[in-house]
Amino acid sequence: MFITVMYRNGKIGMVEDNQLNHLIHSHKIIKFMRMEGWVTIGSDSIRKFDEEYKSPEKRQGLKKTK
Repeated sequence: MFITVMYRNGKIGMVEDNQLNHLIHSHKIIKFMRMEGWVTIGSDSIRKFDEEYKSPEKRQGLKKTK
């Protein structure tokens, strides 16, 4: 899955979801897009870098079944 991000220079790009934590931690992006809209790093609530996601999977309905 790809996520829309905004880099420090204001450019918009798409990254794979497994790259997001690295980009946040390395301060390479200032925002990323959630379903609800833009998330601004440093002012909006985000998960901690080393925290594992423990909430129910919201995308279960998107998985193909045999």
